[in-house]
Amino acid sequence: MGTRGFITLAVDGENKTTYNQWDSYPEGLGLTVVSWAREAAKDLDAVRKAVTALRVVTEDDSPTDEDIERLRRFADFEVDRSAWNGETYVPRERPSWYQLLRRTQGDPAAMIRAGVIESADEFPADSLFAEWGYVVDLTAETFEVYQGFQTRRHRQGRFADMTPERDGYYPVRLVKSWLLAELPGDKDFAAEAECAGEVY
Repeated sequence: MGTRGFITLAVDGENKTTYNQWDSYPEGLGLTVVSWAREAAKDLDAVRKAVTALRVVTEDDSPTDEDIERLRRFADFEVDRSAWNGETYVPRERPSWYQLLRRTQGDPAAMIRAGVIESADEFPADSLFAEWGYVVDLTAETFEVYQGFQTRRHRQGRFADMTPERDGYYPVRLVKSWLLAELPGDKDFAAEAECAGEVY
């Protein structure tokens, strides 16, 4: 099973959060996102516009034929091949957003190229499963690292006030943040982010 996490891109107080299935540790997904954030910091106005324009969909929204064709290059049709019909799982008649956007997972640049993300806005509340998360706030010009497995109520970070998703676990906790202009190198980033998190 993968190490699940999330990426949040924030502009003007609006969080756009999407799910990541695998390798969400700081030395995996964290390095990918911090590398993207360094590049984004070079042209924040353009990136803010692109993130503002990102279309956010949910599993309740059906992809159009145009969506399916346009997103084919980001798709993986070998995952999520069946859907619950209320009684049993049956083969999908049409692709899901998860399938169409699978190859954008963990890649902010690909998310922006696709122009669509599947919302995971509630996922940071579920710290049993949301193991790591990364927030690039393009208005505050900050980069935040969040850690899951929170078994005590806390006040750290933008997700702290969310309603917990399951008994005994609270939302992910902010463990480290930097200004975009002061992001560390890869080695220091991974070490600082890992050290900042509590040992479970």
